[in-house]
This record gives sequence, structure tokens and C-alpha cells, in this order.
Amino acid sequence: MSPRTSAVCTLLAAGDVAPRAGREDKVVRPDGPSVQKADVAFVNLEHSLSRGGRPVLGKLRIHRGAPS
Repeated sequence: MSPRTSAVCTLLAAGDVAPRAGREDKVVRPDGPSVQKADVAFVNLEHSLSRGGRPVLGKLRIHRGAPS
């Protein structure tokens, strides 16, 4: 049997990411230093990315972002 070695894996997780119009630069960026240091990184994007569709009447917020 070979001896066991210990391994370290760095995980970065962020939830409920919802950028505001004009503030897209404040979102976790794939080229940002925190993401680059992580072995695995993921976020839960709260927006659909689309230019189409219409707001639902009666909703206070529209969760949609431009594909760019």
C-alpha cells in the first residue's frame, strides 16, 4: 500500500448574485483574485440572461439581465 497524502481543495461559493443595472462591475468576476485562487468556484445567479420577454404586471422587481 502506498502512504496517504493530504490534499487541499479551495472552494468558493456565492449565493443569490443579482447585479444592479450600472453596477455589473461589482459582481464576482471570473478573472477576479478570489476566483483565481479557488480550485472550484460557483455562484447562484438570480437573473435570467435575456433581452426578450415582458415584465409581469404587479411585480415590484424584474430579475433579468443582459447576456453581456
